[in-house]
Amino acid sequence: MGAYSDQAQADHDACAALCDGARGERGLARVRQRLLWIAGNLWWWLRQVSGDADYENYMRRGSRDSCPSINQNRVSRGAISAEEFYLENLRRKHSRINRCC
Repeated sequence: MGAYSDQAQADHDACAALCDGARGERGLARVRQRLLWIAGNLWWWLRQVSGDADYENYMRRGSRDSCPSINQNRVSRGAISAEEFYLENLRRKHSRINRCC
């Protein structure tokens, strides 16, 4: 009877090790998913703060503003290219006095 209980214990230990490994892999997958989510949000924030996403924001705002129910009285303007948008921003930033004192 001692050999049977030793075999049963060995089977139980092997099963527990497999189950713990599976739980560990799921835990690692969750950690990986969470880290990717954090990295994506950090990248989004960095692009917003640096101005890199300005053109995408402009295009998104333009498509949202083109809704007829919102823009009943506005004259719609055509979207400009990314190059024109960049040049317009440069002109706007550097065409006025910009100093602290």
